[in-house]
Amino acid sequence: MKVSEIFLNYAAPIREGLQNCTSVEYLKQAYMIPELVWNCVVLDKNRKPGQLPSKLLDAVEQNFPKHLKHQGLQVMNFWVQRKEKEFSQYQWPIVTEIYENLKKEIIVRVCIHGDEKLESKLPNEWRDKSSGRVIPLPKQ
Repeated sequence: MKVSEIFLNYAAPIREGLQNCTSVEYLKQAYMIPELVWNCVVLDKNRKPGQLPSKLLDAVEQNFPKHLKHQGLQVMNFWVQRKEKEFSQYQWPIVTEIYENLKKEIIVRVCIHGDEKLESKLPNEWRDKSSGRVIPLPKQ
């Protein structure tokens, strides 16, 4: 399974709620929080399991209106719990690219980024970059 497939499985609750999504920009916004949480969980080595990474706490504090902070924390907690319980074996920081191809399909490509030392922890079949697949998300 490629990293794009893994991330799309992680972000499946978003896709289920966006059944009529036909916009690349809308998908970019929708996947922003799962991507942010994924990376914060992977990169915060000092936190305890179940604890929100400090960068997520800061993000809620700085970006959510006061009356929505509690809901913001609940959303972040949902994604942290999902990452820890179902996707804990994947410890790579990621970056998502969402675009429309020439066939007018919406493509979600997820790449691993970060330290060169990660290379030794990747599955062997991922090292051949030419064999990478993108996962098309057809417009609905």
